[in-house]
Amino acid sequence: MVLGVLLILAGGSELAQRRLPLPTTRFWRLLGGTLSGLFGGMVGNQGGIRAAALLGFNLSARELVATSTASAILVDAARLPIYLLTSGSAIVAAKATVVVATIGVVVGTMVGVPALGRIPASIYRRMLGGLLLILGAWLLVTALRSVTS
Repeated sequence: MVLGVLLILAGGSELAQRRLPLPTTRFWRLLGGTLSGLFGGMVGNQGGIRAAALLGFNLSARELVATSTASAILVDAARLPIYLLTSGSAIVAAKATVVVATIGVVVGTMVGVPALGRIPASIYRRMLGGLLLILGAWLLVTALRSVTS
């Protein structure tokens, strides 16, 4: 529920063009990054949390996507050995799905990077804010349903 509310606040503030102030010291930024990774790992939604956090740094669309992608690659590189040790046979059994998903990522990147260059930063930030708002609302509704059932 807390994550849903935070994502709603982040998305709403972006749509309203009233960005949430982020601490500027190295300590608080490192702590914020650590906490966002921790909460993202707990709910399996690092992408939304990472996007919300990166919006506060006033990055261009390309910088935001590049930073988010690099972070995701580092996180996945850390997870992969654990996944292979604990679920290696399931991954091998799903090799066709893994190949198709990998092709989708490559094609999406090839199409997305040029498209990203044509979207003005203000529109991109609003689109991202809207998606964060939707994700936050979905997480909040899902959490409330699990509490009431």
